[in-house]
Amino acid sequence: MASLRNDEWRDYDDVDENSFTEISPLLVSQKREQLSSPSIIESLDYDRCPNEPYMAFISTKTKSLVRWLNLKDWIMFGVIGITTGVVAFAIDMGVKYLSEAKFHTTFSFVSEYSDTIMVPMMIYVAFSLLYCLIAAAAVAVTPEAAGSGIPEIKCYLNGIRVSFDAYQSNYDSSSLVFKFLGTNLSH
Repeated sequence: MASLRNDEWRDYDDVDENSFTEISPLLVSQKREQLSSPSIIESLDYDRCPNEPYMAFISTKTKSLVRWLNLKDWIMFGVIGITTGVVAFAIDMGVKYLSEAKFHTTFSFVSEYSDTIMVPMMIYVAFSLLYCLIAAAAVAVTPEAAGSGIPEIKCYLNGIRVSFDAYQSNYDSSSLVFKFLGTNLSH
């Protein structure tokens, strides 16, 4: 990981604080202070670019080490792909079973109360509200589980790691569990 040098940072002293009518000057000064610190954003060197310095580095290594480096990449790609597939399958099965539970219960009330549609409709709405409340509670417990997370992942995969405190827990297991729960219940 290569950190950005201080001379690569934009000078934020020229920001006109009067143009921020809705933002307090304290917030502007705090953001200026955060952005001027070189440890907040780092460039991640996860991709091997076949340039001259890299080729010079590879030429000093043995063929077995180069093969191991390439194999290690493919193993990691495989693990990521399999893990993504397993999580997607689990979400699909969770949505299927939760939907089946809601519809079977509703249909049993339709056959029981054949003279009116109000009771089965209220059961259907009650299930939907229950799922919604549980998903909202999951997001209340772990706010990082809100939203898709796609912008953060795209940023990370493009080689930028933003280390604000709010983003640090985006990648931990509790966020995955609560996002999984919320995704299952929101369908």
